[in-house]
Amino acid sequence: GDMGVKSGTQPEPGWYVSTIYYRYRTKTIKDAQGRPIDADPTGDANQTINAGVPLLYWVTPKKVLGAHFAMMAVLPVANGGLEAPGLGLSEEANLGLSDLYVMPAQLGWHFTRADAIVGAAFFAPTGRYGAGASDNLGKGMWSYEISGGGTVYLDEARTFSVAATAT
Repeated sequence: GDMGVKSGTQPEPGWYVSTIYYRYRTKTIKDAQGRPIDADPTGDANQTINAGVPLLYWVTPKKVLGAHFAMMAVLPVANGGLEAPGLGLSEEANLGLSDLYVMPAQLGWHFTRADAIVGAAFFAPTGRYGAGASDNLGKGMWSYEISGGGTVYLDEARTFSVAATAT
């Protein structure tokens, strides 16, 4: 996934409140070793996750290594579904909190014709999770993420750009 236009650009110092709608749908379901599970003889099995993702982002005026220092927190509200029509399976996870995402450190640089960001974040296991449960909204574990991205401006006026961010 990517955040879209100017995804590699950190905004100017200040507080930002936003929300993201996240929808993930797949027809591939894997076991703990990463092998695809052929759960439905009709081949119509699928999993869907929908989430509303409120986001709080603070870009400080403080600079570290010439970059503005920022922090972010996200607490998604999600629901999901798992279907295998050939087996008569239709499971729905009720709406609830998913895992908390915190980026305690992000650095953002602004140059004449480009911007760049790097960050470190973690997911805290705040979402509902039970081993083997069909209604999990969290992963039941801590995980970590590093990210980096950039925006390159194709003209002096910074009107046209190309951006990408990897996590």
